Amino acid sequence: MNATDTQVGGTHYLQMPYQPIHLIAELQMNFFQGSILKYLCRYRHKGGNEDLKKAIHYCQLARELRPADECTYGTRETGRIFRDFCRENGVPPAFCFVLDAVLWSDWDTAEEILNDIILHYEE
Repeated sequence: MNATDTQVGGTHYLQMPYQPIHLIAELQMNFFQGSILKYLCRYRHKGGNEDLKKAIHYCQLARELRPADECTYGTRETGRIFRDFCRENGVPPAFCFVLDAVLWSDWDTAEEILNDIILHYEE
């Protein structure tokens, strides 16, 4: 059994046909981008709005700390990979917009959309 076929501490990622860790590796996402992706992917099955607030916190950290490494987003192939991930996992459109902003390191837009989601869909 491969490490990507298992999960320690829950099943919130295993429910996803296209694992977040695969997208992180394929697009060479940095720590902040990968963390935000993970929180957005698990929020419905684990932490709810708290996970969305954690994603916002990582946007704020990335804006403040300015990571030097960027993912390889922006080509036709990486766009296809991203769209496949969203489609296969049933990612809601608003979350796709957040992830797109994150992949472009547009932390302000990602945070703004996340705040709007929390405001309008409070649990």
